[in-house]
Amino acid sequence: PELAHLPVHLRHKPWEANALEQAEFGFVPGENYPLPVCSTEGIPKEHREKIWGTRKTNTARTENERILKAHTRKGRRNA
Repeated sequence: PELAHLPVHLRHKPWEANALEQAEFGFVPGENYPLPVCSTEGIPKEHREKIWGTRKTNTARTENERILKAHTRKGRRNA
């Protein structure tokens, strides 16, 4: 709701609005909407790969299977 008045291209990253857009839409990052807590931009490639690589570990796969088994019905198809 806070971002409904912003154009679509700014709704996912409203803090990237330039000064003209901020004035036009009455939007002040950090005031009307919180600033991002952290950013993945600028993180070296090896760190990103390490973070996302955890999804491929046996522990992650086992946990994924456990969660799916607990929260889905076997043989049921999504409509």
